[in-house]
Order: sequence, then C-alpha cells, then structure tokens
Amino acid sequence: MPARIKPAAKARAVAARSGAAATASFGTIAAAPAIPRGAVDTHVHVFDPARFPFDASTPYQPQPHESGTSADLTQVLDAHRIDRVVIVNPTSGYGYDVRCLVDALAKLGQRAKGITRVPLAIDRRRLRALAA
Repeated sequence: MPARIKPAAKARAVAARSGAAATASFGTIAAAPAIPRGAVDTHVHVFDPARFPFDASTPYQPQPHESGTSADLTQVLDAHRIDRVVIVNPTSGYGYDVRCLVDALAKLGQRAKGITRVPLAIDRRRLRALAA
C-alpha cells in the first residue's frame, strides 16, 4: 500500500520516479509506465513561426497552440525522460523549407535526427548538404 503524500505535485513526482501508484490528498494517482533508457520519440514536428515564418502557399498553417520551438521540445523530452528524437519537417506550414528543421537539429545536437521531403528536382549538392 503506497504511503499517503499530501501535496499532489509530490505524489505525481514520486509516482513517476517509482513506477508505482502514489496516494495524494484527492486520491490515487496511477504512475505512467517507466520509459526505458535510450527511448526514442520517432515522430515530432517543430514549428517556430516567430523565427521561421510559414510558407504562404501551404494549404494549412498550424495555429499558435499547435506550435512548439526546439526549446519547447527539449523541455518535453526532458520531462518524459526521452533520450532521442526524430524531427519530421512538416509539410503543413513549411512545405519544402527546411530552415526550422535544420535549426532544431543544430540545437538538439546528437540527441536528434531529422527527416524531410525534398522536391524531385533537387540539386545533388543541396541534397548532400542536407544529409551532412
């Protein structure tokens, strides 16, 4: 039987660390499953319209509540103890513009890899630069 813990935030923290349920003043908080070391989130998007404006020709432009910068992503990954991530360049908002993706990859370093689509007529030199 879990010990009684009064502050709800402490109960959630204990539950998250221990992988067991914790009891708070308002009831039992079920623990999230433990995330194994080396976990990878395999599909996320980074939207930073303040620094990288959306392409006006894209059919959909994400709303502010759907946006998240590379700094926001880092906070979410850290909070959930996810070690690595694959950032997918979104066609909604950015089309073939990869500047936001490249910036996010630079900021997250070895923790991140990226994937994008490119025009069929892309220059090989440009393609190699993206792969680097």
